[in-house]
Amino acid sequence: MLAVVVALFASSLLFGVWDAFNPGDTHSVGYVAFGLVGLWIGFIGVPVHAARRKGSGSVVEDFGLRLVPVDAALGVAGALVATTAEAIVVAIIRTLSGPVKVTQDVGDTIKKAHGAELLAAFVLTVVAVPVVEELFFRGLLLRSLTRRIPPAAAVVVSAVVFGFAHYQGDVSGRTAMTVVAGLFVVGIVLGTLAHATRRLGPGIVAHALFNLLAFVSLVSSR
Repeated sequence: MLAVVVALFASSLLFGVWDAFNPGDTHSVGYVAFGLVGLWIGFIGVPVHAARRKGSGSVVEDFGLRLVPVDAALGVAGALVATTAEAIVVAIIRTLSGPVKVTQDVGDTIKKAHGAELLAAFVLTVVAVPVVEELFFRGLLLRSLTRRIPPAAAVVVSAVVFGFAHYQGDVSGRTAMTVVAGLFVVGIVLGTLAHATRRLGPGIVAHALFNLLAFVSLVSSR
């Protein structure tokens, strides 16, 4: 998909720029932020382009990027279901295959951050990431899929893409696939919310709370 290609290219380019000025600094919040901004060029730019070229011109109308009061309650319920579902999946994998570390690269960065860096990490992961990822995965991708395949299948496919979008090649295969499996079930919950309400608001709230719980857990475990 065009968005993924653009996002990966922009992310790699900005990682290169950061590394040129900060050699060897690959675990700071700045490094993570540069990579995320690159990804967001695709994850935001392509939906905006699609809305202008093939839709009404508004991401709010075309992809349901809106929030109404009831979405707060739906988001809380969604976060609880998503967190529980991920925990069950991880527990099953650990029971079948033994102990496995479940974390993403940004998790290690959060553990080391303090002061302004910790605040920046909070804004990125709890505020910005949920909006951007919901716009792309449950806005553009899910809605595009539902025009071609049954809604249930579209939710599953979008969840698979969401899970593998978080695949890490610099950790063990078992760890990487555990993260993918856990986020797959989270993607099922978020996709179901988006399809049922035709809005991204509930998913944004649920995604933000899910990330907030992970953020608090990482900070408190330092």
